[in-house]
Amino acid sequence: MNLVVSRKVQLKRQKYKSYSQTKLTNAYLDLTDNKLSIAKTARKYCLPSQTLRYRVLGDISIDNVKSGPPPVFDCG
Repeated sequence: MNLVVSRKVQLKRQKYKSYSQTKLTNAYLDLTDNKLSIAKTARKYCLPSQTLRYRVLGDISIDNVKSGPPPVFDCG
């Protein structure tokens, strides 16, 4: 007798990595000045490689560190 038990597998949501503006700027300068690869620079500065790739290609400004839309509500 075959018994099939169905379970709901609850997937955990991936947390966003947080990194500082100085770390991102230093990595970007290292990429452009020293001609390092994106993967090596990402490992060196512990940053996501796709984040650096977006900055190098100009898809996202180098000054933008926050993710998501701006807040809707004003506390004042």
